[in-house]
Amino acid sequence: AKQVASSTAQLLVACKVKAEGDTEATRRLHAAGNAVIRSTDNLVRAAQRAKSVEEERYLVLNKKMVGGIAQEINARSEVCRIERELEEARNKLSAIRQAKYKLKGYDTSGDDTDGYISSAQEPETMG
Repeated sequence: AKQVASSTAQLLVACKVKAEGDTEATRRLHAAGNAVIRSTDNLVRAAQRAKSVEEERYLVLNKKMVGGIAQEINARSEVCRIERELEEARNKLSAIRQAKYKLKGYDTSGDDTDGYISSAQEPETMG
């Protein structure tokens, strides 16, 4: 488009040199040439804007993708942290239960209990 504008300007200069004075045809030729130059300038600006919009759209898509990946990484990290906290809480509960039963005299080594020991008592006979 810039070459079209440049060529049009050169053509107008060449016509002006060969033209006979300031005739109606010369004025119309210059008006048409100026219209071509303005149109090509507008075309160049429109193309630049379209390119800029496309680049911005690409950046937005890229940011969304990067943001999505970052969100997924953050969510995975949060899951790992919570799982680690859960494991620590389970270990703490197990240690509390073991200490509790050792105080009562129960042997908890090798037991895989839930912390409850059934102590069935014989019902008292009425008598």
